[in-house]
Amino acid sequence: MKVAQLNGPDATNRNAHGTIITPPNAPVGEVLSVGGGIKIFAGERVDSFFTDIRVPQRMRDVLPPDAAVKFRADPDLPGLGPKFMNSFAGQLVRLVMVELPAGITGLDPIQCWGSTAILDRGHGVWRQIQRAAGPDVSVVFDNGGKPYLETINSTEPTADLAGRPANPATDPATGVWGTVRDQVATVVEAMRTYNQGVHGQPTPMAYGAFVADTFLPNVLRYTPGTTALWDPWNGVKNGKGLSEELASNFARMVTNTDFTTGLTQPGPLLDYFPYLLPPLPGS
Repeated sequence: MKVAQLNGPDATNRNAHGTIITPPNAPVGEVLSVGGGIKIFAGERVDSFFTDIRVPQRMRDVLPPDAAVKFRADPDLPGLGPKFMNSFAGQLVRLVMVELPAGITGLDPIQCWGSTAILDRGHGVWRQIQRAAGPDVSVVFDNGGKPYLETINSTEPTADLAGRPANPATDPATGVWGTVRDQVATVVEAMRTYNQGVHGQPTPMAYGAFVADTFLPNVLRYTPGTTALWDPWNGVKNGKGLSEELASNFARMVTNTDFTTGLTQPGPLLDYFPYLLPPLPGS
């Protein structure tokens, strides 16, 4: 296992090599302290993610272009119940986890996002095929075929607000922002929920604009030293925690309903790094 540290412009350069901070032949499955208070772990752990995968799948089903095929725009999420199941129960995950002290990050808010890219050797360039930050944003909205396919995943967060018009609740919009606004408007118009509750707006498009402004730019903003929690329905967007059921939090925003699967963190967590439990014997 090797982990490199990249600073400054190198941190966003896929061709930069950085400085290897792990020792030679670093072992897998052990916590490494590599100096500066940095801890690294690579190996298998019990997956802490929990959700009913049918929820984001149902959301995809009702957003364009799938909605035009299925002739529906109401996801009817409660209809998936009454009993919801954790689709990830008993799963293991292979991961690399890094813990940085506040002396490195500082205590001011930081913003993070991740991407997956493949090297096109024929052209000598990296091609981004996915990015992620806020739960389900790139999975659900970057849906189906053109013009939605790769609208989000082929771009970076710096492009997320480019299509936002001067009058976001009424004017035509393009790009990532326009995709999110218009797809959300399709759902809440079909459900007739756009003007309900504390987040209600006068029109479906106005509610879609509210959600687009909440989700975008699609980065995770986190204040070091605080409890991580992603719950935009209740006005909290502070990284991602290990206790919230993220698909429910996403679905609440898109449908403007207080939907929940009722699922909770299925198992205990360690109170020390790397926090996730090791695999059970024989698993």
